[in-house]
Amino acid sequence: MPVGWLGKVKIEGSDEPKNVVLEEREGNRVFVREADPADGEPPRIPLFEGDQIVMMMPLAAVSLSLDAPPK
Repeated sequence: MPVGWLGKVKIEGSDEPKNVVLEEREGNRVFVREADPADGEPPRIPLFEGDQIVMMMPLAAVSLSLDAPPK
């Protein structure tokens, strides 16, 4: 039985609480990320006794260089 529900978090530097999305549960670790507009209104995340919330950083883009490393 959940002891609480997570729907929004306050992110440092932001004025308003942000919606979060459950990415994964690994044991008692609950990995969440900030919801993006395509997620719509995400469901609240059930929290259980002993859960540890891990906030993941959202990435907008990733770059990969195929050049040889500098010498």
